[in-house]
Amino acid sequence: MAHSFSSLRDAVDCEKYVNKDPYPKTSKYKEGHVFDRERSVNWNEAEVKRRNEETQLAKNAWSGKQRELTSQFEIDLKYAIIEYILAQYGIKIGDASAHKIVKAAWEEGHSNGLGNVIHYADEFSDLVGEVMSAESIGRNE
Repeated sequence: MAHSFSSLRDAVDCEKYVNKDPYPKTSKYKEGHVFDRERSVNWNEAEVKRRNEETQLAKNAWSGKQRELTSQFEIDLKYAIIEYILAQYGIKIGDASAHKIVKAAWEEGHSNGLGNVIHYADEFSDLVGEVMSAESIGRNE
C-alpha cells in the first residue's frame, strides 16, 4: 500500500484507527452493593468483586485494541513521511528521523484529533525536507 498524507486523511475520515467497539461500563460497583437480596452477604460481596474485575478486564481489552490502532496509525504516518520527503525533496530519511517527526506531530496535534497530527507531520516534513535540501546544496557549493 502506498502511504501518503492524503490516504491517511481518508483512513482517518473512515475511522480506520478508531476502536469501534463500545467502551465498557465505566463505573464500578461499590462495596456493599446488593445484587440479590435473597442471597448471602458473602455471595453479594463476591459478585461485586467478580463484576468489577470483569469490567476492568473489558476496559483493559478495549484500551489494548485502541493502543494497537494508534500504533498502526503512527507506523503508517512514519512511512507517509518517508515517502513524502523522498518524493518532494529527493532525500531518503530513515525510520528514526521519521519517528521523531511523528512524535513531534503527535505532541502538537493529537489533542485535536488524528487529522491534526497528519497536518503537523506534513508541515514538519516540509521543514525537514527544506533544511536537508539547503544543507545538501550548501555542501555542494
